Amino acid sequence: MANFRGSETALKKETEWTSQVGLRERHDTLQGIVFADKVGKIFIDQSGDGKNWDFSEEIVTVASTGKNFNVALVAPYWRIRYKNTTNEDQVAFRISASTQAGGDS
Repeated sequence: MANFRGSETALKKETEWTSQVGLRERHDTLQGIVFADKVGKIFIDQSGDGKNWDFSEEIVTVASTGKNFNVALVAPYWRIRYKNTTNEDQVAFRISASTQAGGDS
């Protein structure tokens, strides 16, 4: 398992946070949790070269309700984006994730 440190910095209205680029290596799953006090969307982007993000999975979040995500990693590179989709600044935002290889618990 590889832990990934996310963010705890609240986002301004209609802005986006983007993680650093991760390398899949032997891991096949990205899982994590997010909490935001405003409605938003998580995007799990995947790429063959770490520059062109050809595949993206979108997950909608509900205001003030924690959300978990579990996404299969199929490309060598990945990143997480979170967009505050409201026209209000967030007060609270937390996101963290880890990658796991088959058989990790």
